[in-house]
Amino acid sequence: MIVLALAGLGVPPGHFPVEKAALAVVLSILSWAIPYARLGFPVYRAAFYPLTVLVNALIAAWSFIFTLSGRSTWKERCIQRPKIRFL
Repeated sequence: MIVLALAGLGVPPGHFPVEKAALAVVLSILSWAIPYARLGFPVYRAAFYPLTVLVNALIAAWSFIFTLSGRSTWKERCIQRPKIRFL
């Protein structure tokens, strides 16, 4: 989805082919549309799947940044910055 968004803004995607990115998004929507149809849910909701994935990734990135910077809170209490250990 990022490749498609950058291509839409006119930024050259580099070595990532836009056609394959579009195909991946269409196939992900289709993989959700089939079960929606079989279970009797509105099929148009499958089109929101890529947006849901994007929003969840943004929330995870925001949480990661806040945790590492020590600005993370829970119930209005600051959470201590974790000690990062490599190996």
